[in-house]
Order: sequence, then structure tokens, then C-alpha cells
Amino acid sequence: MNVKRFTARTSRDALALVRQEFGDDAVVMSTRPCAEGVEVLAMAPESVQQLERVGAELERQAPRPPRQRLVAPPEAAAVPPRASLTPASVRAAAAQRQVAPRIEPAFDTPADASSVSQDVEQMQMSTLSFQEYVRERM
Repeated sequence: MNVKRFTARTSRDALALVRQEFGDDAVVMSTRPCAEGVEVLAMAPESVQQLERVGAELERQAPRPPRQRLVAPPEAAAVPPRASLTPASVRAAAAQRQVAPRIEPAFDTPADASSVSQDVEQMQMSTLSFQEYVRERM
């Protein structure tokens, strides 16, 4: 395998040097800017065939190690499948982890007017009262 470094002011000039050295079928490994302009790493096409032969021989000689299976952590095994989740099982799991259960709104039951009016009274804040609130905080 014969890898060679070429530097020139432009990439066009560097590739011309590569073609001059290795011919039109040269394999360009990398290009990058450098202080002189552009640096190109290239090799002859015969080197690629040599690399393929060496790689094939190594694959035949060394057997591949068996793939390791990823094992889920023990706490993941305790979680039931999504289809079997019920509100009671979610609360039990949350209590076990000492995490507050998530409260979801119930869309299947109509909201009564008294609960809505209580929420409005609790959260009601006019623009003027909000401005007063901001002034107090500043």
C-alpha cells in the first residue's frame, strides 16, 4: 500500500499531481486546507485491491466474537406493557417509586358549571390587577 501526500496552491493543482503520480484511477483518501493551500492524500488503485485481499484474509482467519445482547435494567422489567396500564396500576407504580401520580383531565365526563366558575374565580386576574402585581414586584 502506497499512500502519498500532495500539497499545492489549489485543489485542481493537487489533483493534477495525484494523476501524474498514480494515473487517472488514483484513489483520493482525503483533502484538507493547509498552510501551502490544499493537502491531498491519495494512493494507487492497486493498493485498494491489496487492502481488500488483506481484509478478506483477516475475516477468514479471525472469527467474529458473538454479539452481546443488551439487557434491560431490572426496574424496566417491572413495568407492564403499555396495553395493560390502568389508572390503579399507574398509581401503584408511582407510589412504589415515590413519585406523585400524573393527574389527567377526564374528558368523558361533562364539567359542571360550579367547578368551572370556581376555577375562573381562583385564576381571575384583570389586566389592571396584573399591572399592579407587576409594579409591586419591581
